[in-house]
Amino acid sequence: IGRYSDLQEDYPAIAHFHTLRVNQPSGWFYTADALRTICDIWDRHGSGLT
Repeated sequence: IGRYSDLQEDYPAIAHFHTLRVNQPSGWFYTADALRTICDIWDRHGSGLT
């Protein structure tokens, strides 16, 4: 999901960034280890967590 900031001049590092949305199936919750794995994958292949 692309996001853009109106404060590009003040914060150039966040002029544009992407977010990661994790949808959980109904009645089931991700463990902390599973979420860490997803975040590690995003750090390697995505634009990083913001």
